[in-house]
Amino acid sequence: LQELKNNDYYFKYTAEVIGVDTIKTRGKILVRIAKNEKNEGICLDEEVYTTQSLFELKGLANPGAFDFKKAMKRKGIYHQLTMNESQFIRVKINGWNIKTQALIYRENLLYSLREKGFPKEEFSVIEALLLGRRQDLSKEMISNYQNAGAMHLLAISGLHIGILLMILNTILKPLERFRYGKKLKLIVLVLFLWFFALLSGLSASVIRAVLMFSILTIGLHSKKKNNLSHYLFTSLFLSLLVNPMYLFDLGFQLSYLAVISILIFNPLIQSFWLPKNKIISYLWSLLTISFAAQIGILPLSLYTFHQFSALFFLSSLCIIPFLGVVLGMGYLTIALDHFDYLTKFYIEIYSGVIRMMNQVIEILSGFEFLIYREVFFTISLL
Repeated sequence: LQELKNNDYYFKYTAEVIGVDTIKTRGKILVRIAKNEKNEGICLDEEVYTTQSLFELKGLANPGAFDFKKAMKRKGIYHQLTMNESQFIRVKINGWNIKTQALIYRENLLYSLREKGFPKEEFSVIEALLLGRRQDLSKEMISNYQNAGAMHLLAISGLHIGILLMILNTILKPLERFRYGKKLKLIVLVLFLWFFALLSGLSASVIRAVLMFSILTIGLHSKKKNNLSHYLFTSLFLSLLVNPMYLFDLGFQLSYLAVISILIFNPLIQSFWLPKNKIISYLWSLLTISFAAQIGILPLSLYTFHQFSALFFLSSLCIIPFLGVVLGMGYLTIALDHFDYLTKFYIEIYSGVIRMMNQVIEILSGFEFLIYREVFFTISLL
């Protein structure tokens, strides 16, 4: 099982089918469990048995609307199962599954952090940024981030893994002084990246991002920086070997389009101006990288979402520096909680930083005149 975002009426999951009637089978389905006062949903380490029938997912209700059936089909999901509490029985899973164990570990970590008394709104952002769980984000919060052109910040992606890599690289810099320090540092970096993937539940998007940066890190360690495109396409190829259906996944498409676009266009855009001041140079780099990424993802974004936010410039300048602090403090929060050193004072400071970031996003989302909605963009234009 993997939990999806719930609504007021149902708990939602994607699940692996292990059998139909007496026939062993495989495949993914969408599962909905009706909510009531006593029902708490399904645990991630449980198998579910039911006599309820599967139904095909419904297609478009209105022309031009979001095609949910088509989106699920790309993930290998064709059927849906809807049940209430009395229509199934639960059985604890026998055996060991790394993804299930990763999700259980993440849930235990979330429970531990939740008990420390973080404010609800700030904690929902912590869940999304650090552990890839977006189920508790409010509609208003999601709307603010979408309007500000910063929704990608709430989904663990290459940006987050890149910031994590920079933090780890700085912390582990002293290892380079030793004889085999550089090799040891490389091993520790890659292991830390995969531990983070485990921490966030081994979701497809995190695995892709960690695989990409693992290969980039190993490649850059060989001191052949001119081969960045080779490392990128190696990670893309390996990802598709793991699951060819990733090719039709929107997150996969946007991630690789953004990185490819940065590699192609960022050097060209940066060459127009080379500021000597370090602060101005840093801000200019943020702008050029954001603009280069937007060139790559703009057509696909217009085709999929039919809207465009010109606020990505402002959100890049205001939020990405913020994001480094939020993620750095977040990883420290997890470490402190693990060793039982997480104090109320630190929780208040960290919650305050996230609150400030949310307020900046809320202000940016108010610039409605920079948000272009209902853009006509067909498959042929794409």
